[in-house]
Amino acid sequence: TVAQLLRWSWVNGEHPGYGASTGGTPAEAVVDGHTVRPHTHGLDGPGHWGMNLTLLADGAIYGALLFGWFYLWTVAPQWQAPAQPMLGAAPLLAVMALLALGVGLLRQVRTGLRDGHARGMLARLLAAGLLGLAAAGVLGWLLWQLPLRPRQTAHDAVICVALIYLLLHAALAGVLALMQAARVRRGWVGVHRPYEPRVVAAWWHYTTGAAAVAWLAFSLAPQGFAA
Repeated sequence: TVAQLLRWSWVNGEHPGYGASTGGTPAEAVVDGHTVRPHTHGLDGPGHWGMNLTLLADGAIYGALLFGWFYLWTVAPQWQAPAQPMLGAAPLLAVMALLALGVGLLRQVRTGLRDGHARGMLARLLAAGLLGLAAAGVLGWLLWQLPLRPRQTAHDAVICVALIYLLLHAALAGVLALMQAARVRRGWVGVHRPYEPRVVAAWWHYTTGAAAVAWLAFSLAPQGFAA
């Protein structure tokens, strides 16, 4: 499914194979005396709304996971809190910082496109992609290092699922940014085609917010409950 979604994202917009009637990108049309351009030539379009709706459903799933976590710490019957918090503050804070840097780079890309220039866009997208993969690497290291027993305790199971959730989101954020860099290099995204980075930025904003919530819920909250 992921492979098909990535292929669909690649064969889109200004890709030569996009557009059923012309064999390429749909041309401008005149409707009721107004020139109508493809949505890829503007700053908004159906893909951005589709991404927002996807993230709304995604956030509902994440909210259910967080509900289960706080249920354990507050009202779960016959549950003993661990003697020491499983996660320290530093690892998830590092993940959040890496993702926040990527969000800043994407914001610079979008600001440049709105101002009518694409200077440094390729380098910023490449850097953002590497930051996303680095964040996924930190999360993978956490999963490898932590003595989690997800089949034995609900506490460890929730942490394990949360880390996998963040890892997949951070990895996809990195891949999407690198895909944008490749599309910029081919000339499919630029000043006259500024639409796609906004769609990718929405995913990055959500992933960074999810990492921040995870830091608060899984790193800081247990320390507060223990105190």
